[in-house]
Amino acid sequence: MLHRMNGLICIVNLTLLPCKLHMQLCIQPLCPLNGTARDAQNPTPSHGLLSSLLLLNARSMNPSAHSTGRHKLHDIIGHVEEHRQTGLLFPFIAVTESWLKPYLTDAQLQIPGYTISRCDRSKRIGGGVALYSMSSLPISVSESYDDDICQGLCNIFPSAKLLVAVVYRPPDASISSFSKLLETLQHAIDNLASSDYDIFITGDFNFPQIDWETLDVRSGGTTESNLSARRLLNFMSTYLLSQMVTVPTRGNNTLDLVLCNNDRLVSQ
Repeated sequence: MLHRMNGLICIVNLTLLPCKLHMQLCIQPLCPLNGTARDAQNPTPSHGLLSSLLLLNARSMNPSAHSTGRHKLHDIIGHVEEHRQTGLLFPFIAVTESWLKPYLTDAQLQIPGYTISRCDRSKRIGGGVALYSMSSLPISVSESYDDDICQGLCNIFPSAKLLVAVVYRPPDASISSFSKLLETLQHAIDNLASSDYDIFITGDFNFPQIDWETLDVRSGGTTESNLSARRLLNFMSTYLLSQMVTVPTRGNNTLDLVLCNNDRLVSQ
């Protein structure tokens, strides 16, 4: 198990869990979001809501699957509860490669104390994203994108002045597909009620060719992938986003990213 602390950014390989989740990314901003105290069923701490983010690459959390995927929701619930008892709360749980389908109801995917938002890949197998947020955080706007290649989900939490998005881009995605996904995020950002919202965009982007120290696109990727990588960097520049993950998340590559417009929110 890879377990490395980098300030308040923690990356853990969860292969020791029965569900074999790929990785966990927990980011805790230095200042609390606005939150109210709730009971354990709706677990907001009495001292205010820490904006922690749990990012999971599930590779199926379908409870009706015949594979080990049917156990993963139970494992996620147990993982969240275990950390809650130690005082570490996850107001946001982002899931990539959920592999869910529209015939599954939200009730079948419930985590106590959370509201689920989903963007399932409608036709092809695999893919999909989901975002669990604490039920005490109202969602004013939820936008999604799915073209059976890329998926994205973007929620706005006005009481916290926060936009949280989760993205899945497969390695073979075209520049056209990825650009349309980014346009969905652009629309959500451009239509925020005010300019003082904090933005977190996380997910599995599959860009091993990006050097996050120099922000260069290295050779080795396909033409479409390299164009998409440059498109992402331009998008980040437009909205003043920084990439916060500083260690590899799979093998030697940093594929799972967190983009944020306020570096002060994350200790590095």
